[in-house]
Amino acid sequence: MKMKNLLYLFTTCLLVFSSCTKDKCEKTITYETQVPIYQSWEELRVPIEAQSPRTLINMGKIYFKNSYILINEINEGIHVVNNADPTNPTKVSFIPIPGNKDMAIKDNLLYADSYTDLVVIDVADVENAKEVGRTENLYPEWSWFMGLETHAENGVIIGYESQIVTEVVDCSNSWGGWYEDDLVLVDSSVGNQSGGFSGGETAGITGAGSGTGGSFARFTIKNNHLYAVSDSELISVDISEGNSPQIANRTPVGWNIETIFPYNESLFMGSQAGMFIYSIANPSNPDYTSDFEHARACDPVVVDEDIAYVTLRDGNECAGFVNQLDVINVESLQNPWLIQSKPMHHPMGLGVDNGVLFICDDDEGLKIFDCSNPEAEFEMLAHYPEYQAYDVISYLGMLIMIGSDGLYIYNYKNSNDITLMGSIEKGS
Repeated sequence: MKMKNLLYLFTTCLLVFSSCTKDKCEKTITYETQVPIYQSWEELRVPIEAQSPRTLINMGKIYFKNSYILINEINEGIHVVNNADPTNPTKVSFIPIPGNKDMAIKDNLLYADSYTDLVVIDVADVENAKEVGRTENLYPEWSWFMGLETHAENGVIIGYESQIVTEVVDCSNSWGGWYEDDLVLVDSSVGNQSGGFSGGETAGITGAGSGTGGSFARFTIKNNHLYAVSDSELISVDISEGNSPQIANRTPVGWNIETIFPYNESLFMGSQAGMFIYSIANPSNPDYTSDFEHARACDPVVVDEDIAYVTLRDGNECAGFVNQLDVINVESLQNPWLIQSKPMHHPMGLGVDNGVLFICDDDEGLKIFDCSNPEAEFEMLAHYPEYQAYDVISYLGMLIMIGSDGLYIYNYKNSNDITLMGSIEKGS
């Protein structure tokens, strides 16, 4: 049945049938609507254990530690890839984590979000990784700003399904929908608004310290604290006890916060309105230092040698109309200032290392620039337009890139001869 693109307000006794009396008028309406599909809290909180590798389908953020690359499968969990041989990266396990988008590692413990919870997973043996700790409802607002919905009794809404509903309503009801013949159709959106290359062959992610995340990370670890950003808060979590994380502080930092990047004793947070700098000299109590405002746009940020690099992009979720790279001097953390801006196509994630800047320019692919002189025009060293590029991690001459087509690993030890070493394609 063809749906008409006209919205009627039903204020008369009109539809399938109606009955009107002197005192009361009723009408029966039939319409298609979207009803929520719930996954219960019990199902969501089943203890996590590693499974055999899965196919890469809907890839999100990336993380690197001790020759292992972790790839988020959005809302499903984490792919673990052994990258001891970058010419042959190999999936070794999959860690199922409902509602997962972010991750960070300290020593052999993986910290990941699972809807509103923070889970701790021992990854010393990645093929037998298992949950060793969980803090429930650490982020009560976490799912809301990520576009998810929770219900105190029913659990988490994981989707919607169509359902035909017939009901009797008063004729004065001004309910609206698309109408054709005896069927009322509601827009299906109704109710849904809601980084040397390797550390050698190992069985798991061991060794002291934390790893490296991409520029879209909302999680980062500095010493004994995990820092996470929600839409409006910087959340400090004490992880000194390893598998028993304790929230230390919640710091309001504005609105539309998107990313977090650690540099020295500061945290740099990207938002749709600007870059915020917070000191973590007191690790449990981050303190506002300054901010740098920019045009409204999505905004990941990375920092190297007292220079911050920020990509701005437009789009529906970004509420802006600019696509550019901003280069900002942050030598004085209290007074950041713009050095230059460079037009881009639709820049996403980025990375920087030793005077080389890597920018994921969406469907124009990976672009690599010489940024050794922040005040000069950046020379393009290489361009890989064949792969859509989302985010990168640069580490000691190795670049890890994720895109809609898969995972790609480059050698940039010689900036004049940057080469692709290995990959894992989507669907494999």
